[in-house]
Amino acid sequence: MQQHFEGALPHLKQMKQQTDKHAFNETLTRLLPGLRNYIGRRLSRAIRKGLMPKRKYRVNDFVDELYLLAYDHIEQLPSGDELRSWLFEQADQLLDRTISTEEFNKSFMEHVDSYSKLEWEEMQEKFTADADGDLIMEEELDDPSYPKHDYSLEDVFVEDKEKSLLEKLNKELTAEEIHQHIDMVLHQLPLQVQAIFELATQQHFEPEEIARIRNLSVEEVEKHLADARKFIRISFEKRFLLSKI
Repeated sequence: MQQHFEGALPHLKQMKQQTDKHAFNETLTRLLPGLRNYIGRRLSRAIRKGLMPKRKYRVNDFVDELYLLAYDHIEQLPSGDELRSWLFEQADQLLDRTISTEEFNKSFMEHVDSYSKLEWEEMQEKFTADADGDLIMEEELDDPSYPKHDYSLEDVFVEDKEKSLLEKLNKELTAEEIHQHIDMVLHQLPLQVQAIFELATQQHFEPEEIARIRNLSVEEVEKHLADARKFIRISFEKRFLLSKI
């Protein structure tokens, strides 16, 4: 659920005038409960892809830099709900400057509909092992004050014609199995696509807002989001449904 930002900016400006950085940061934290998770997921994915070294960067590094940026440029900040999308936009820019290159598994996207059940299981096993070996982000996000969001089938199957497939998969799989599979498939996709899917499904931004955050056109955002859902949908069908026929 999107946070209500109306009236937040005058309050932040007042704290800036009082040079109360602690209260300023605490206020932003309350307004942005999903920001740490978003940054953490992006960092974790970049590390798993080998785009960033392990244990060099921490979630707090980016959160602190973002808060300082907002504090120093308080007069230029937009008001209302635009403040929330501006803060996510700045967080993305901080991350993008750090993640200088992007690699992804093109082979996965080309052969997603031809993997065998055994290949799916091996992919899941490797992905889970890699995740278990990278505890840095999990440790930082292990805080009950920051809500953890898991992926669900409703994030993927959004068309009315897909309702029967959604219901069948929900009966066949546990919520944890669904989350793990979506997380694994997302890992195979470009970081751009991962970020857009995260902003849409976990932070509940509209395409127009995501376009601003990611500096893309609305059409590009909608295409990336559709592509992510297409690949995830195909993977569910091939791994859990067709394999049982």
